[in-house]
Amino acid sequence: MDFLTWKFLHIVTMFFAVALAVSGELVVRRVAASRDPRAIAVTTGQVKPLGSLAGGLFVVGLVFGVLAAIAGQIDLLRPWLISAYVAFAAAMAVGLTITDPWLNRLQAAAAASPQGRPLGGAAGGHRRPPGPGRHGPADGPRRRPGVHHGREAVRLAAPRREP
Repeated sequence: MDFLTWKFLHIVTMFFAVALAVSGELVVRRVAASRDPRAIAVTTGQVKPLGSLAGGLFVVGLVFGVLAAIAGQIDLLRPWLISAYVAFAAAMAVGLTITDPWLNRLQAAAAASPQGRPLGGAAGGHRRPPGPGRHGPADGPRRRPGVHHGREAVRLAAPRREP
C-alpha cells in the first residue's frame, strides 16, 4: 500500500480510539458523580468493552503510523516522532495504571453497595438540596466576609487619583 493509505488508516484509527477512550471516561466520571450504585454498575459494564476496543484501536493505529512512516520514507527517529512515541507511551501508562484500576475499584464498590444507598455512605453520599439559608441558586450569590461585590468592588478596583 502507498503512504496516503497507511496515513489515512493511522488517522482514522487514532481518531476513533481517542473518541472512544475520552467519551467513555467522561460518561463514567459523570455517572460516578451521581453516586448511584445501580447506574454506576450498568455504566461501567457498558463502557469496559469500549475501553478494550479503544486500546486495540490505539495499538492498530500505532502499527498503521509506523507503516505510514516507512512507506513515506520518513525517518522513524525524527524529533517530532520521538515526541509522539513518548506521548503515546505516557497516555497508555496513565490508562493502564490509573484509569483502569479506578474503573475496577468503582465497579467493585458499586457491586458491593446495598441497592438504594449512594456510594460514600450516609455522611458523604448526597449533598442537601439548596434551600433557605443554604446558599443555593435560589438564595442569590453567596456573600463571603472580606470579599467585595458589585459597585463596591468596582469602586475599590478603580485606580486612585493623586491630587
